[in-house]
Amino acid sequence: MRRVQMIVFWLVYYQTAHTRAKTFFQNIQTNRPLSIPVLDVFGPAITPAAADPVLLGIFRGEVTVTDPETQAFHDRHTGNIPPFVTPFGPSVLRCGFSTCAEPFTPAYQLPGLGEKWTPSHEDALRAGRAAHLAKAFGIHKDFTRTSQTGMPTPTSSPAPPNSSHTNTHISIARVWARLDKTQRAKVAAGSEKGAVDEFVKDVSFEIYDSRRGDVFAEAEDDVRQILPSFFEALKLAVEVEQGGGGYYGICDRFRQE
Repeated sequence: MRRVQMIVFWLVYYQTAHTRAKTFFQNIQTNRPLSIPVLDVFGPAITPAAADPVLLGIFRGEVTVTDPETQAFHDRHTGNIPPFVTPFGPSVLRCGFSTCAEPFTPAYQLPGLGEKWTPSHEDALRAGRAAHLAKAFGIHKDFTRTSQTGMPTPTSSPAPPNSSHTNTHISIARVWARLDKTQRAKVAAGSEKGAVDEFVKDVSFEIYDSRRGDVFAEAEDDVRQILPSFFEALKLAVEVEQGGGGYYGICDRFRQE
């Protein structure tokens, strides 16, 4: 079975152009050292120790950290993912994990309430947020060193994901934007379990189809977890748009930030 699995793996992930079967097998014998025992049908069975690094190499590995401080930082960014603060995502001012809540940028680098934001304020916030997210979710040093936003980067199998997070929040917003008013009412009311389940499934596929970050991780639990905060953020946004009391709710949120 492992022989077949490895041949199919090489075919799916490395044979990107049309070719003859004879040429394919010639290519893997040249480029894949393990192909010799794999193609020897009379040889000993292929062991998991030999096959797993190939077959499981597309998935992210465990983050290996030897520094206690860095390990503690990673531990603060596991479990419940940050809730929505606006209909587009979590806070952009501080980490949304309750176990962290660290500001992305020191207060002295940002304007006070009522003061005007300048491009330098915005750049400082973006840079601080990117550095924080990259440190929290980066699996490989390249991601931590080169990521300019801290957001998930494209995952191009057979290379494993560079980070442990996904675009969950914006995927929820995108799928919601595609629904009509009737569908939105059913999902928001939660009165029809099938409507909510269908919405969660559609968001999960949106995450997987984006091919950014750890798209091999189970997404549905995370989506269900933050849906209530999404609806609360939508409620406040609608009230603001209609000139209602939601404005004060938004202000209260930013004061808490």
